[in-house]
Amino acid sequence: MTPTAYLELIQVFQTLLAKKRQEIKLVRNRYDNGLEQLRMAGDAVTKMQEELTDLKPKLLVAVDEAGKMAVIIDKEVKEVIEPKRSSSPRRRPLCPRWPRARSR
Repeated sequence: MTPTAYLELIQVFQTLLAKKRQEIKLVRNRYDNGLEQLRMAGDAVTKMQEELTDLKPKLLVAVDEAGKMAVIIDKEVKEVIEPKRSSSPRRRPLCPRWPRARSR
């Protein structure tokens, strides 16, 4: 091997080494970025779990209140609608011919 060929071999090796280092650096940056994103997502999930844990007693109270309110509303609806159904007289049409026209 001649000295010139040896120097060219070293030059090619350095070029390939630089390319590989650049590729590895790019892959490492992507990997680090992905790890950072996973860490941030984990922190967000932890925070949301804490918020849900804090809100659970309030949710149980709200469900209980909603159930009580539904019972009250059902009772009031029955009190208002039932008397109207039984006591409302049948209305007569305004025009005496209207029922005949409708039956045709």
